Amino acid sequence: MQQLVPARPTPEIADLAAFRPALRNYFRKRVAVGEVDDLVQDVFVNMLARRAPSRIENIQGYTFSVASSVLCRHLSHTRKTLPGRAAEGEDTEDARAPSAEHEVLAVERLRRLLAAMATLPLRTQTVFALHRCEELSYPLIARQLGITVSAVEKHIMAALKVLRAE
Repeated sequence: MQQLVPARPTPEIADLAAFRPALRNYFRKRVAVGEVDDLVQDVFVNMLARRAPSRIENIQGYTFSVASSVLCRHLSHTRKTLPGRAAEGEDTEDARAPSAEHEVLAVERLRRLLAAMATLPLRTQTVFALHRCEELSYPLIARQLGITVSAVEKHIMAALKVLRAE
């Protein structure tokens, strides 16, 4: 069975990991410190869910394009769920500085999520990536893969159940 996300680190993962400090800096300027590593992780999951990130000509530009999309979705969700949230820039610089322990925990969390993704059947990985990374609707995914919308829903629920357990 072919896996969408490799169980072991590949050169592609190592290449993406090189962007970690820049991504953290990008998000640190825009969100609260507690959200930074989750957003960096979302970028990596989005990038790794694609079949071949190494085929992208401008990997840095594409990575930050994904980061921008992740940030927009996050801010949109945050505004809908937390209308009384502090305005951007109200956090002090000290509050944004991550601890070494936080870094280690974030890296470990990313490893666990990638390993969990790798345990999913290929079809479930594909459906999840098309919906969460490519932002395709359930009906469009169903048409592309030749399955029912109900099957798409079941694949998404299965993926979320495994990922949330982690």
